[in-house]
Amino acid sequence: MIPVNILNKPVASVTANELQLYLNTITQPHPKEQTKQIISACIRHAFNSGHIKSNIGMLLKSDGIKVAKKQILTRDMEKAFIDALPHDYRGYAIGLMYTGCRISEFISLNQNWETDIDYKNEVIKIRETKSLWQKDLRNGLTYVVREIPLLPEVASIKFPLKQVHKQSVNKAFNKANKKLGLHITPHCMRHTFISRCNELGITQSVIRDMVGHKTERMTMHYTHNTTELTDREFNKLKKSTPIRPQNCTKTA
Repeated sequence: MIPVNILNKPVASVTANELQLYLNTITQPHPKEQTKQIISACIRHAFNSGHIKSNIGMLLKSDGIKVAKKQILTRDMEKAFIDALPHDYRGYAIGLMYTGCRISEFISLNQNWETDIDYKNEVIKIRETKSLWQKDLRNGLTYVVREIPLLPEVASIKFPLKQVHKQSVNKAFNKANKKLGLHITPHCMRHTFISRCNELGITQSVIRDMVGHKTERMTMHYTHNTTELTDREFNKLKKSTPIRPQNCTKTA
């Protein structure tokens, strides 16, 4: 429960430092994160409503929360995973992996592919809903649009795919995971896309815009080193060092 000394203050006079000090008194990780989310949502509402001049909720941190590292598909495992999926879900897996879309966004793309996929100019329009603010919703907006490149893998998909729900996609992925001993979710495909973009040296601001993140820091959270990248970088290190095993001599 938020302390009385904060609750009794005018909302415009509450500082991020006061809220952070309160958060720091919560020792359990999950209640701490949940409290931060509730406070941030209230602050965001007050900001969007014009009651405060800055969204101080974005400054709050809940250190100590350990988030499980997401698994991503290596290129070696990509085909095996796609083949392990039921046929109706393979197009979804390929589309998610080569667009970086959220599953809800790709389902929307499948429904609106005739207007949202520009084969001539090789561009996809993504109907994004997650980044909408409350003021946008009040103004009648139901989505915003961002554009991403139409990669050959996505261009080869025969739209429209069979209409499915997010839950059925999750179930299909779970079946493939059991066959291969993996733990890949539809959202892991988004991690895979972002990680590969990062490997290729694509600018963080470009990746951020493609996947619809508000900040580059969020994009970096989604970036993981693949096995291929790690091996390649270690090979660079091996080639760069002048020391070789045959040059080493034993000392007494």
